[in-house]
Amino acid sequence: MPWWSFFALVGGLFLLIIVVGVGLDFLSDRVSLRAALVAREQSVLLGEVGDLETRNAHLGERVAVLERAQQIDREAYGQLQRSYLQRENEIAAMREELAFYHNVVDPKERNDDLRVTVTALKPQNDKRRFLFEFIVSQAPTKRYHKREGDVDFRVIGVSGGQATTLGKEAFTLAEGERLTYSFKFYQTFRGVLSLPAGFVPDEVVITVTESGRKNPETERRIPWSTLLSSAASRG
Repeated sequence: MPWWSFFALVGGLFLLIIVVGVGLDFLSDRVSLRAALVAREQSVLLGEVGDLETRNAHLGERVAVLERAQQIDREAYGQLQRSYLQRENEIAAMREELAFYHNVVDPKERNDDLRVTVTALKPQNDKRRFLFEFIVSQAPTKRYHKREGDVDFRVIGVSGGQATTLGKEAFTLAEGERLTYSFKFYQTFRGVLSLPAGFVPDEVVITVTESGRKNPETERRIPWSTLLSSAASRG
């Protein structure tokens, strides 16, 4: 190989190395610039995401506060409505009781009959026992006089598909009290009515038998559904 060819080859290789080096430096600078731009864009996006998350958290807190306020408003309204209905029921019960006592003192129909009025039926915890209360009273024609006698208590219903009658043993009075009466105006009987499992009541029958009278018996039959409706209205 001639010497000048060798030097030309070496010069070409040297020039190629220089060109390649310059190209690599250029590409490296572009890659670095691109990486810097990407990092900057990523930083900006992360900042925007953080800002959006913060705003979203604040909105979530506001939504929770508003929902809680609405819940409180609904609860307050419901409580107010329940209190109103309870007071209405109490007022109705008091008016009914007042009308009863007014009728005892100054009845519209003056006669010598005895009257039986159920004043309470309240279910207890086991739902087969009820607080039961009734009053025996008189409406005199001219003046009150003493009345004495016995009271019979029955509950007529169905058990096991058969007609069944519960006697007065189903109605438990307070200790020492009996189903007898002796009064001038009225007498209250209060006790616990116990219904056996499977027994479906249909009506309560209360019979008052007065001592020394020509027509001694006064009977009152009250449908169970009527008692439940009256109990619900009293609250």
